[in-house]
Amino acid sequence: MEFLDPSIFGPLFRFNREFYRLDERGKPEGYRSLDILHERIRPCLLRRRKSDVETELPERTDKTRFVPLSEGQRIAYGSHEHQVTILLQIAEQRPLRKEEQDKLQRELAMMRMICDTNYILDAEDRVCPKLKELQGIIEDCREEGAKLIVFSEWSRMLELVRERCDTMGVKFAWHTGKVPQKRRRAEIQAFKKDPECLVFLSTDSGATGLNLQIASVVVNCDLPWNPAKLEQRIARAWRKHQTKPVTVINLVSEDTIEHSMLGTLAKKRDLSDAALDRINQATEISLRRGGSKVTESIKRLIGTSDSAGETPDSVETPPAKNNRQDRYRPRGAPGLALDLQAHLGSALVACEERIPEEGAHSVVVAVVERDASIHKATLNSDLPILPDDPLAPTKLEAIERLIDAGLLTRTDRATIPLLDNLNDKPAPAPLSPEEKARI
Repeated sequence: MEFLDPSIFGPLFRFNREFYRLDERGKPEGYRSLDILHERIRPCLLRRRKSDVETELPERTDKTRFVPLSEGQRIAYGSHEHQVTILLQIAEQRPLRKEEQDKLQRELAMMRMICDTNYILDAEDRVCPKLKELQGIIEDCREEGAKLIVFSEWSRMLELVRERCDTMGVKFAWHTGKVPQKRRRAEIQAFKKDPECLVFLSTDSGATGLNLQIASVVVNCDLPWNPAKLEQRIARAWRKHQTKPVTVINLVSEDTIEHSMLGTLAKKRDLSDAALDRINQATEISLRRGGSKVTESIKRLIGTSDSAGETPDSVETPPAKNNRQDRYRPRGAPGLALDLQAHLGSALVACEERIPEEGAHSVVVAVVERDASIHKATLNSDLPILPDDPLAPTKLEAIERLIDAGLLTRTDRATIPLLDNLNDKPAPAPLSPEEKARI
């Protein structure tokens, strides 16, 4: 709108004042006056919705099926989730550098991939719980004589579906960006004209421009970020000249970033409907707490925000199998606290992760009872992920250096003063043997 007519909204501060609901600190907590916004942009905007121009469309049913992760998926997912958590902690203390921002995007993308199958990232792990659910859908379609379109953002996910179709003896058509143009046309014609070809396997390269009304079922193995992109997939079957009711099935890995994306997609649809099309008459839409911060949005997606786990009212959410503590417990290779505990046992006094002002990674600080150098040598030989990292493991060496410099005094646990004596009272005299025995 700024490009078309700068007078419609004026400067940014005026737009924010008119259409954001701000809290006492000036942070956005919701959108408002969406009816006024719609009236201002209406003369410049031509929107033709499918429901307005195609009044004879058949019924459409949307279903969401939740699928649990396999054990291998949970370990891999937790590994990348841990990396995202570290980067978010850094972002709360300072702006992320370009390489850190890129890493954050990669880690989030890999979390989404793992929600489908580890095979996308690991050619040795072909386990995919969604295949079992998908096999049941294909069997139902075969019995009813219906054709279905299966979408996935990643071709390696579709490779597993293709293998499952071969095992079931089901003919399929294959449509990805690597398929030559002439071959694509042949695949499309086979799906349309061959009654034995029941499944059309496609990446998002087939999400636009295809007329596949022969299909009455659309299965999304994964969800795109953009709700319009999701609608484009569905529109391959639910479009003009479709004569049968269309069923849309979304396969979602429960308690993952995919699960949280359901609420995000619904919120985006609500805003679009209210501001652009006035389908609903809402004039205000509330943001979740911290909705103006990118880090808070990502926390909600990975399940570490207070408002995490929200889903639209139309989705039946299965009961969570893991409590909130499980979300924060280190899992997989980055779970250094668990590794240290396994190797050091009772000698480990404390372990925490610290985010430095500088540097690309966090520092794990482990405090041991005694013999730090011996424990360090043990860890360096038993935990190969540590010795290559110049910042880990960090134990009592720093404290030892402070003692050597005279800045700290070495003391025995029995002579440590009480907390209320630290500030205004001298340390008590050394304890007698009788007092130590009683303690």
